[in-house]
Amino acid sequence: SFKNILMNYNHAIGPLIGNRISILVTHDTIDEEDSNNVAELLIKTFNEKHITVTIGIGSITSIASIYSSFLESLTALSYCNPNKHMHVNDTTDLRKDLNFDYEDTEKHLLDAIRQKKVEAYDYFGILMNCIAPFNDLAKRNFIVEILILSAHVMRIDNPESMKRFNPLGKTKELMECKGSELIEWAFKQFIYITAIVKPQNSIDYSNKIVRLTKEYLEAHYTEDISLEDVATQVNVSPQYFSKLIKKNTGFNFIDWLSMMRVKKAKELFNSSNLSIKEVCYMIGYKDPNYFSRIFKKRVGITPSEYIKNINFKISDD
Repeated sequence: SFKNILMNYNHAIGPLIGNRISILVTHDTIDEEDSNNVAELLIKTFNEKHITVTIGIGSITSIASIYSSFLESLTALSYCNPNKHMHVNDTTDLRKDLNFDYEDTEKHLLDAIRQKKVEAYDYFGILMNCIAPFNDLAKRNFIVEILILSAHVMRIDNPESMKRFNPLGKTKELMECKGSELIEWAFKQFIYITAIVKPQNSIDYSNKIVRLTKEYLEAHYTEDISLEDVATQVNVSPQYFSKLIKKNTGFNFIDWLSMMRVKKAKELFNSSNLSIKEVCYMIGYKDPNYFSRIFKKRVGITPSEYIKNINFKISDD
């Protein structure tokens, strides 16, 4: 039994609560390598009995601080996959890679839902990429929280047409999903909940000047373009052009151009290994710092954080 593995160490085994057992190991000379070796032996022993086990390991502390070590083990556990073990020290790089403001992105998501903007789906995707490294239990907790918050925002402004999300009624199918299936399930639920989210300021391309402007921007967005330049191209005064663009798109000229450039930047990040500086210059900006501010304003996170999310998604797949 696994007690034999621990026989050379002073140890205490807690009761089985749910599907979790806590083990305290004490020894004068134990180090992190010993902890990992013990964890590997425990996993091997359980696997021989066809039992799936996941082990989180906290820091080595004094006996007075064992509770903090226990909490660290739970943190490590949330990053760990089945039949693997994770020491809390090994989560440092993972947590650094996820070091963008989750709450800020969540706020962007809820604001977009409230304003019925399609950007809500982008923000939801960012949050899903963020939780991808976590184990299934942690993923489920995050997903339920996000969906409940999204449903609440929808219900405030649309009480009659609201499609309710009942987490209790979804428990069975949620528990049946594993790994990437959880993310797919979350997207389906989010789309169902926010079905009435649609562009408020859909661009009317039936207007000839708007259509010509779009064509010109798509061909020249990499250049240093001003409102006056485009107004000249479509043969109207800058004042009239500015008002017409705002009326037909819902955006001012600079916002429209920056949205197009950020969209192109995302496409480049998704399809290449270009650096932030290279992408910045390729889409028409001259200052990487300014580009990063514009990108965060439009997407909710910085370009470097966006790239990390892409890499997480690739490694998870």
